[in-house]
Amino acid sequence: MRNIVSYLEEYGHLSFAELPFNEVDALVLSQFSYLKWKGLVPKPSYTIEAISLADMRKTMDETIVFSDERFEKNNRLLFSRLAECKRFAGMSCNYFTDIINEFVETQFCAMTCFFTDMVPVVVFRGTDENLVGWKEDFNMAFKKPVPGQRLSALYLNEIGNRIDGEFMVCGHSKGGNLAVYSCMNVFEDIQKRIKRIYSFDGPGFRPEILNSDDYEKIAERIEKYIPQSSLVGMILENHEDYMVIESASLGLLQHDPYTWKVGEASFIRKEDVDKSSKFMNAALNEWILKLNDDQLELFVGTLFHILDGCDSKNLIDMAIDWKKTVTGIIRATKEVDDATRDEIVAILQMFTDVMKENLKKLR
Repeated sequence: MRNIVSYLEEYGHLSFAELPFNEVDALVLSQFSYLKWKGLVPKPSYTIEAISLADMRKTMDETIVFSDERFEKNNRLLFSRLAECKRFAGMSCNYFTDIINEFVETQFCAMTCFFTDMVPVVVFRGTDENLVGWKEDFNMAFKKPVPGQRLSALYLNEIGNRIDGEFMVCGHSKGGNLAVYSCMNVFEDIQKRIKRIYSFDGPGFRPEILNSDDYEKIAERIEKYIPQSSLVGMILENHEDYMVIESASLGLLQHDPYTWKVGEASFIRKEDVDKSSKFMNAALNEWILKLNDDQLELFVGTLFHILDGCDSKNLIDMAIDWKKTVTGIIRATKEVDDATRDEIVAILQMFTDVMKENLKKLR
């Protein structure tokens, strides 16, 4: 199966003049942003030059850069092919921002990539292994906006003032949502210079945002891609246009960009998402929109209170010491007071009822 790594092996000898920047290149950069570049790629500054890909390779600490054990093998392959190919040989990176703040419940990361033969690309990282980032994702259901979205607009305004001419914006997962949100909320003179916006399986927006003038101004420049059994990218999905990609995996595992199938310098398309995905997402979105903000906040707060009982800050630690994780979850669940437990049961019952109603529609 050909994926984004195979794409670099097959088309990496072509410059952007020979093969224009495309959707697969945008996903390559979106995945590239997940590597741990803090301390290596310069922070926003008017005095520090961008660091070249070649210099990143020479000076990086591999134990840090590839520390996400979930994707270590594939990330190493991706970076190796990226650094060795002609296509990205002239790439340099700058304006790296990485913020994790448990108090305000945000995980935000962005960087800007520059090229010798193409416009710059602003890349927003999606949710990484840190639990605080996952909680922020859930908070999107009722907080308008979440801190990461505010930070994305601030970042794009700052970077837009530093670069001349057109540029593109992309991101995977939450990064895709931030790419769209930031472009909606950037200064008008900067917004006019945005050439294209790529969202890869990024969560959608509540109806009031999708129906807004801010969204309408950039809608035609958005390219949203989701895998055939998408869950994340279909959350709060109402009337965003999207293209469906064939994946080599199943269910939630299709969220992994390395499972997306690549054809002739483009993704292999499917006509539509799977029926199971349509059913689950219709039920999930109907349930979310039926709950008020207080109910959603209680549900999310209780869920992550239970996960916090594991005494782990990220998913990797939870998986490695799974016995401690299970023990912590059981202990934290017992600590939930009766009133909260009753409310959570009622909220979950609402989801069950929605599922039953949607099942009737299928018959």
